[in-house]
Amino acid sequence: MLKFLIIVAIVCSSAATASPYPHWEKLIKEYKFDSSAQSFCLTDENTVGQNQAKKIRPASVTKLYVTYWALKKLGPNFRFKTKLTLSKNRLHIEGSGDTFFTTESIFYLISKINQIGINSLEKITLSKQLFFNWKQDRTKVSASLTKYLDTKNWSQTIKTDFENVRTQLEELQLPQTIPSTLELAFSELSWDETPIANPIWHGSFESSPLKNHLKQMNIYSNNFMAQKLFDYLGGEEEFAYFMEEEFGTDQRIIHFYTGSGLGENYTTCNLTLGLLKALDQLIFQDGLNLEDIISVPGTDLGTLRNRFKGPPYNKALVAKTGTLRHTSALAGYLFTPIGATPFGIFNHSYNTTGARELQNKFVPTLFKKIGSPEPFNYERQTYIPLVDTLFNWIK
Repeated sequence: MLKFLIIVAIVCSSAATASPYPHWEKLIKEYKFDSSAQSFCLTDENTVGQNQAKKIRPASVTKLYVTYWALKKLGPNFRFKTKLTLSKNRLHIEGSGDTFFTTESIFYLISKINQIGINSLEKITLSKQLFFNWKQDRTKVSASLTKYLDTKNWSQTIKTDFENVRTQLEELQLPQTIPSTLELAFSELSWDETPIANPIWHGSFESSPLKNHLKQMNIYSNNFMAQKLFDYLGGEEEFAYFMEEEFGTDQRIIHFYTGSGLGENYTTCNLTLGLLKALDQLIFQDGLNLEDIISVPGTDLGTLRNRFKGPPYNKALVAKTGTLRHTSALAGYLFTPIGATPFGIFNHSYNTTGARELQNKFVPTLFKKIGSPEPFNYERQTYIPLVDTLFNWIK
């Protein structure tokens, strides 16, 4: 049924090219944009807008599609599992594609290694899919990890990082704790896919739930995480298959080359509305709220921190931005007494600053169409990657 409704919406709206909003036309003229290259859409009783069936570049609104794909395929509580095996003189770390394996994770892992009485090793080996501090290049990852794992030679910067992490853990009152002193020395660090044959210890470091990662990805528009998650899920071909299965689409309507939104991805405003409707339903089924996954403008930090800050719009919408050199986009949900209404605004112009101004001026007009803004209860939460992580040693 969902496929049918979305296909009908795409087909039926293709004839509706005239905007029902004079304010939209006024803004297009004010900013001297080519009206044929601009698109917006809104779900009212019917889908309304301008050029809503026209191909558009979603830029980082792509990440909302990746969010839906990841929640659908993996679930909100999925965790990436970085495996550790330990012999008498070697530690092997097997990556899992965890893009939030960061400074805090390493400090925590060293503490767990010290906890079982190990503070000196001959060799540390790393395997594929191990990322660190949003880096994937093996040379950069190994160089950076060498500095963080060699506790006796920590730079002042790393020492400051360490104290900051400990302070954050105390302030957040997390169950994960790190002692005031860590000790680890080793002779060699290298990449090696050969596992340890007879390890003394097995360890499993499980990331915080996927829902937490998705929220951070969407707040900060983290390209690295979005792309690696897109690849983890199967990449370009698998995404095309997924969209066909879920929404009955093909390459005439949508094709994503990247999960970050960089490049020449294309979709339509209408399909974005269909995606947003499906995402809303999925998030609700998972027992979550939209604001648990998507940025709250004017409250969360990140790309929307300075937009829609004051009443009546603050905490009355959640949205994702998208910016390329020739594109500015804004898509998400408007909250009124009738609930959350999906919307999308896609501007194609090199004047991206002007496009953002246009979007800020036009969102109030969309609210007027569907109802008065109704703010929801929400407080920004401090997040570090160790939140809700799990770790176990098995001897």
